Amino acid sequence: MTNGTFNADFSGWSRINADANVADGVVTVVTTGANGRIEQAVALDAGATYRAFADVNLLAGAGFDFQIIRGAAGEYAWIGSAWAGDLGPGAVEFTFVAPGADAIVQLVSGAAGVSFTADNVSIRKAAG
Repeated sequence: MTNGTFNADFSGWSRINADANVADGVVTVVTTGANGRIEQAVALDAGATYRAFADVNLLAGAGFDFQIIRGAAGEYAWIGSAWAGDLGPGAVEFTFVAPGADAIVQLVSGAAGVSFTADNVSIRKAAG
């Protein structure tokens, strides 16, 4: 994973149907259309167990998900997620098994007009 701390900028990330601005090491996202999101492609070891972490804060709107999906080789199938819809400032995390080597980390909302912050986004291989 690249630049999950947003220390200097938005490098390593893409935005789709969303505006994203970085200040003080935190990204603020405002969705501008359906499935508005920021995302980053990552390489995983197929069959390995991972833990995904993010510090998030819903500012306005119906909520959003922190999720991992497969990349093109896996036809963008869902792998795992944590709902961040009703969370004020706090940490979300979940465990998943990588079904393949390609994946996409997303912070995504199904609706326009949702705003949230994120920081410390990471994926770590589980011990064992």
